[in-house]
Amino acid sequence: MNEHMYTVKAFATLTGVTERTLHFYDRKGLMAPSSYNEHGHRLYSKDDISTMQKIITLKYLGFSLQEIADYLANHDSPQMRDTLQKQKAMLAKKRGELDYVINTITRVEQIMQDEDLDSDLLLAIIHSIHREKEQEEWLSDRLPQSVIEHALLKHLSPQERLKFEREMLAIVNQLQHYCKLGVSPSEVVVQRTIEHMITTMNEHIAPHYQEKIAELDLDDHSLLYVSIFSKEVEDYIKEAVHRFEENQLRRS
Repeated sequence: MNEHMYTVKAFATLTGVTERTLHFYDRKGLMAPSSYNEHGHRLYSKDDISTMQKIITLKYLGFSLQEIADYLANHDSPQMRDTLQKQKAMLAKKRGELDYVINTITRVEQIMQDEDLDSDLLLAIIHSIHREKEQEEWLSDRLPQSVIEHALLKHLSPQERLKFEREMLAIVNQLQHYCKLGVSPSEVVVQRTIEHMITTMNEHIAPHYQEKIAELDLDDHSLLYVSIFSKEVEDYIKEAVHRFEENQLRRS
């Protein structure tokens, strides 16, 4: 019998797993050795090779250790076929989620280009993109479809939208930079940036659509609509916009 038995090291080499994994499976009750030698060392049989192949295959398919243990203890073909179908559906869903995350990161990279962004600003942008579908569902109960399309920039072609998002990102990044440097909202450089921001907004989203969007109460929906600025930067930009509007009124 001994000629057909394998030590932990030999069995690990034969099956392509680590000795540590074999010890772990033994502790978890997933696969115990078939025998022990006179020194109490684990020994594995040829039947254990077949069991290990099943474990490796089920792990490759994405099964949890508990699901693998359940199968090994109580396996039958009809149940396995049903389990495989469910596993396939779960993996397809996971693949879709991973593809969505990859597409989100790709889109953010396209928008960023060479902009050096604050990490909080970057995460806020990713959050906003991630929640777009939920935002659209929430808006559909509150705004006409034409306004929703403008709020989510769906009225723009992909190229126009990317150009607009890049311009706006550069603008808000510059305003955030001025705020951190302590530049007064009244300074010419800040006011010119605000003018650029408003002009860019008006070129891509008609003012009456902006007004409709601004009327929404977003305070109770912070998970969907997170500000891309800190409170300090947000107040800074509001003050700069307020001073720009006052200057416009004086000139008119």
